[in-house]
Amino acid sequence: MGYALHGHELSLDITPVEASASWALAFDKEFWGKGALEKQRAEKKHRRLGAILINDRGIPRAGMEIKDQDGKKIGYVTSGTFSPSLKSGIALGLFDNPISIDSQVFIDIRGRISQGVIKRLPFQPSRVK
Repeated sequence: MGYALHGHELSLDITPVEASASWALAFDKEFWGKGALEKQRAEKKHRRLGAILINDRGIPRAGMEIKDQDGKKIGYVTSGTFSPSLKSGIALGLFDNPISIDSQVFIDIRGRISQGVIKRLPFQPSRVK
């Protein structure tokens, strides 16, 4: 489903705006840090969370580097696992710059480079009622 995990996608270093969780904030009310979050949201030059579907057998884990086609670091995995329903590794990653859907990325998984694709969340349609 791509839910944000406390300590992974949401932490003292990752704001709700960066974690794509600003929908959970009541910007029409006053709260501590509102000004900083509004400024960050308006700038649109902040890190962004993205979903990655791995194309091979690799299973991404938190802290692994995400690279572009040139081998340049563009972010890191915040959480990752194997999805039994997709039969593939999946991850959420924090990217330094916005990245488009269906872009190819590469993750160094224990010394082996795995290819992934940026996808929209959720990976599968929700069947929750």
